[in-house]
Amino acid sequence: HNQFQISGITTEANVAIYNVNGQQLKQVVTDSDNSVGISNLPNGVYFVKVMLDDTSKTFKIVKK
Repeated sequence: HNQFQISGITTEANVAIYNVNGQQLKQVVTDSDNSVGISNLPNGVYFVKVMLDDTSKTFKIVKK
């Protein structure tokens, strides 16, 4: 559970990870396999905002 993959995108995307308090913990640009490493984050609930061109979507993930 040290990374997650984002499916459905074909180009690089900006990804921001927030804690439940809305604090941004990490911001990365996806690489060719669209995976994002989260090994440095403790177990818990996070919100992942994926920004691609002029659109963005936010997803909830749980790291166990």
